Formats: sequence, structure tokens, C-alpha cells
Amino acid sequence: MPESNICNEPQNTSPQNDSVIPRDSAEKQQEKAIASCDGVNFTTIEKGFIICLASLALVSSKLPEQIYFPSLIDIAKDLNTTTTLVDSSISFYRLIQAFAPTIWGALSDQWGRRPTLVVTMAINTVCCAGTALSPNIGTLIGTRMVHAVGASAIQVIGMAVATDVSVPETRAGYISYFQLGFRFSTTFGPVLGGIIAQHLSWRWSFWIMCFYGSFTLICIIILLPETLRSLAGGLYNPTLIQWTKRLIQSDSNEIEKGVTSVRHAEARNRYRRRPDFREPYRYLLLPDFFLIMLLTAIYFSVQGCFMISTPYLYQGYYNLNVQSIGLCFLPQAIGSIFGSICGAHCQNYAFRKAAEKYDGDDTDKKTGKSNTLPLDFPIYQTRLASVWPNAIAAQILTALLGWLFMVKTHIAVPLTIQFIVSANIIFLNSATKSLLGDLRPNKGASVSAANCLMWNLLMAGGSVAMNPAIKAIGAGWAYTILSSLMVVSNLAIVALMKFGVKWRTKQNSRSNL
Repeated sequence: MPESNICNEPQNTSPQNDSVIPRDSAEKQQEKAIASCDGVNFTTIEKGFIICLASLALVSSKLPEQIYFPSLIDIAKDLNTTTTLVDSSISFYRLIQAFAPTIWGALSDQWGRRPTLVVTMAINTVCCAGTALSPNIGTLIGTRMVHAVGASAIQVIGMAVATDVSVPETRAGYISYFQLGFRFSTTFGPVLGGIIAQHLSWRWSFWIMCFYGSFTLICIIILLPETLRSLAGGLYNPTLIQWTKRLIQSDSNEIEKGVTSVRHAEARNRYRRRPDFREPYRYLLLPDFFLIMLLTAIYFSVQGCFMISTPYLYQGYYNLNVQSIGLCFLPQAIGSIFGSICGAHCQNYAFRKAAEKYDGDDTDKKTGKSNTLPLDFPIYQTRLASVWPNAIAAQILTALLGWLFMVKTHIAVPLTIQFIVSANIIFLNSATKSLLGDLRPNKGASVSAANCLMWNLLMAGGSVAMNPAIKAIGAGWAYTILSSLMVVSNLAIVALMKFGVKWRTKQNSRSNL
């Protein structure tokens, strides 16, 4: 990976910065300087390569989570325990998965993407081997809990990388393509897990993931450059190739010429400063961030309820076997991939049109081509106005889906509806994740960690309640409740479009006090 140009700190910072959280004066000035620059000048090919590596890393963390599900019964038999105890390992994993990223997010925003990604991937890889070697259920649960500490952070750091290398004009595309690693894992993870467990054993599923994780970790160490704007350029957290090149050519002095003294001092002391682990939680106290994250969490939770109820519904209403039920997950996963790609292109198109309208005939503005968005730019309307058809379609079809199960319509009908609903949910989430990146591009990991906390907690609750609700009141009413939650979330979209700019301006004013 070629070394990229370093973005110097501007001498005069503009008041039109991202919405921020009040903090000490020196740190605020440093943060504003970083936020106002364009970041590192990676080429389009380099950005694509970086996103590809980040997505491969995401697969190494999400596939072990997905291949676990088909083997639950086999694991219980092999370890001579109950399925209830094996299921509890999933609950503990989800709990750690919700809170661990808030720690790694703060570390990533201070130490850089590379060191935190390398450490979390190493934990992920070692724990895959530990799971494969587990002699009893206690060891398995403990290993899975440690596994969640590392694996859950990889998605957060990868999201931050996608935010780092993009600007508002292109951000939706980079985030969506990064998320293809997640879509691939959810699509093929259960299928691969079932095949490996059937022909080899459930332990071999994790040995294979250990080998894959080791390969990906080596690629990250050698090839993935630092992307955090305050550290990028090759001087800090260099790749093995960059470090070797500097050692041979002794060109570190030339690199340092492009770094201001303030930035250099901040970067060199990054490991000595105490990270602010409360920062991800502070975003939950800001009205616009809270509503965006709540909106994302509600739709993700609905999709999670789809996944958890699929085996029960298709076995109960259509009497399918385990292999056929596994295939019923494919429409949802393929719909997610379709929605991710379409959402990326539509979001980028909507932003370009809004930026052209905002700039008018002023060719010097170039809104969206840097990470500093003017405070009066309608970023909330730009991101959210186009999602109304997707939100309404998801709401109507979700309610309809539950009743279709109860009348036992042809199996192709609910499968088709699940494809459409999943596509629309991911389309909407493409908008919300891009919006979070637009608001805080220089703190992508902390914001993503807070977002992850919100939707993991809601998804955990939905996963626990969904099947008991179906048994108690039927699939029709259970899915109608899910639809009602999405309808109520429309209020969040309305509030963000009406008050978002006002909230953002107020937060910026408070940060300048």
C-alpha cells in the first residue's frame, strides 16, 4: 500500500464544524482542526483496497458467530450438557457484544485503527482455537465471552475505517460495501456451519475460522494503513511495508515535515493519555444521535426477530426439516445485500443533488467533498427524506407477514415478503449509518460503538421475547406489534428532519463556549 499524503492542521478553524461534545479547550481545538481537513488523500483504488481488507476482517468476526447456530445440538451432545446451557453461551456473547465495543471504540479514536484492530483480531483468532478445544460447557461459555470482547469490536473499528476514508459525498457507498462482509456472513454462515458440522465436526468449524482469521490478521499487519485522520500518513502506526520502507530509505524526516508540532506531540503521547471510555455513552445523551441510533436499533431488532422466529414458523406452519429451514434464511440475507447496494447508490445520489442545490452557482463551496459540513446544510433531510417509501413498505409488509403465516399461504409468499422487508430495512439503515458518520467523522469508532450498544440491547430483548410472543398471541399479532414499533419510530424521522439542524447548531455553540 503506497504511503498517502498527510493532512496538515489548518491555522484558522471554521466555526462550521461537526456537532461536538463539550471538552477541554486544547482537545477541542485539536479535534476541530482534524475534523475540518479532508483526511488522508487515498486514491480510489487504495480506498477500495482498504474497504476490502476491513470487510475481510469483518467476515473473520461474524462467521464464527453464524456457524455456531447449526451446531447447538451437536455441541450439547459432545459436551454432555443441555441445550439450555449451550443457548446461554449465546446470551452471554450478546451481552458482551453490546458493551465491549464502547471500550475499543474509545481506544481506536485515540490510539488509531491499526493497533486496536490487530489486538481485537488476535483475540478473535485465539478464541476460535479455544472454542474448538473446549472440553466442557464452562470452558466453552468462558471462551465465547472472551471471544465476544474481540469479535464485537472488529465491526466498530471497520465502520470507523470506512468513515475515515470517505467524505459525505461518497460515505454511504463505502459503508455499504464494507457491510457486505456482514451480509456474506449472515447469508452463508449457517449453511457453511451445517455442512462442516455434518461432514467433519462442529470443532472443525472453529479451526477453519482460526486459520482464516490468522491469514486475515497477517494481511492486516502487512497491508492495512492507518486511516485515523490525526495519525494517518505512514509516520504513526505504520504497516510492515511502510516501516520497512522507512527503515531502508530513512525518509521519516520527510514525512515529519508535513506534520505540525501540535499534531506530532498529540500523536506521540496517545498511548500515555487516559482514554475517555465514557465518550460513546455521551452520544446517547445528544437528542439527534439518540434518535438516529434508536431508529437504527428498532429496525435491526425487527430483522433480528425475523431471524430468531424463522425456524419456529417454517417448521410449525410448513413442517420443514432442518436443511430446508436453513435455506429459508437466504431470501432475508440476499434482500439485505440488495438493500445495501441500492441504498448506497441512492444515498450518494441524494447527497450530490442536495449539495448541488446548496452550492448553487458558487463553485468554491464544494459541499460534501470535505468532512466539514456547514451548520446550515440540511444533512438530516438529505439522508432521511428518501427513506420514507422504505420505512412504510417495511411496516406494512411486516404486519402482513405474520397473518400470512397463520393462513398458511404458499411458502413462496412469506419468503418473498421477507426478501422485500429485509431489503427495505437495510436501505433505511444505510441512511442512518451514513448520517452518523457525517456528524462525527473524526470519532467514527466511538459513535459506532454507541450505535452498536443500542441495537444489540434491543435485539437481545427482541430475541428473548419473540418466540414466546408467537406462542402466546400468534404470529399475526406478534408481527403486528413489530410493525407498530416501526410505525412509532416514524416520529424520530420527523423530529430529526425538523429539529436536527437546530440541535447540531446548538451543540456546536456549546463546544465553543
